[in-house]
Amino acid sequence: MREDVWKKTGRTLYTEDAINLLSANTQVNRTVGKVHDLKFDFEGVKLYLQVQVIKNASYEVILRQPFFCLASCQSFNQADGDQVITITNPEKGTTITILTFERRFPGTKESQEGF
Repeated sequence: MREDVWKKTGRTLYTEDAINLLSANTQVNRTVGKVHDLKFDFEGVKLYLQVQVIKNASYEVILRQPFFCLASCQSFNQADGDQVITITNPEKGTTITILTFERRFPGTKESQEGF
């Protein structure tokens, strides 16, 4: 999670839980800390996630493998470029399907080519 997004949550940041992250471009960046048990609500599917906070990033939040495992998440990529994600509520076993959106440049309505 990007630092400015974390600040909006009002939650405590545990700086002693900072870790080094390896980016896709092989740069190593240290997080500023971790937020414990941050609640995410996906259309009624409530999940409490451990979230690392990074000072600067091109994204607000990235949800990857730990989230995909917890939510038994599946992504479906369509030939036209659309993608949907199915999330399973770990407490009830119910599923929801969420549409994804094109990546946008911060502060604009333009989509970024290739995303």
